[in-house]
Amino acid sequence: MDVILVAPAELVPALRTRCEQLGSVQAFAEADALAALDAVFASLPREVALERGFAESARGRAFLRRVTDDTFGRECLIRVVDAPVIAEPATPAQVSALGPSPADGSAADSVVAPRATPRLGVIEGTTTQIDGTTMALIDLSAEGMQVLGTLTLKPNQAVRVTLPDEGPGLRVRGRVAWATLELGGRGGPRYRAGLAFVDADRTALDAVVTRLTVLRA
Repeated sequence: MDVILVAPAELVPALRTRCEQLGSVQAFAEADALAALDAVFASLPREVALERGFAESARGRAFLRRVTDDTFGRECLIRVVDAPVIAEPATPAQVSALGPSPADGSAADSVVAPRATPRLGVIEGTTTQIDGTTMALIDLSAEGMQVLGTLTLKPNQAVRVTLPDEGPGLRVRGRVAWATLELGGRGGPRYRAGLAFVDADRTALDAVVTRLTVLRA
């Protein structure tokens, strides 16, 4: 299975047709979100497509967090879709901001958990090197970072990271935790990804984080 789609029942036919350009599609009405979640973990599709209204709802945000946080779910790209055209994928900033909604009352909300180490926004214009390719650095912590650029990145991919620092920079090993492909913008397709640092010097990373991140009151 290439794509699992979740959308309001009345939009499923149109969105399924649009998503078929991406490959084979298994579609679920949003009322069957739990069944869709089971299908994601059973078949590990290449992409999970969520209708925008569902993706922005409390239940949809919980669904999205479950897919991106689960070890198996990291094999999937997440795409937000509009009828009748396919829109840009969800941004990691949207994912990291998601939280449970007590008013929603759905069982899926119970699996939503905040990030263990919050990432801080970096000084505007900061870049980093991933496998020798320059990418924009979006946010950073001593445990990982978010990047955006043209380098193709896939979940679980091992990468070499060079963070801006004195001299040649701080070089660490990383692994891609999640990645989404963004099709909009004048620069063409870009990959937005979250990376986790592997066996890095925590003291050195703390110093870089302090220097590069935006101070907040």
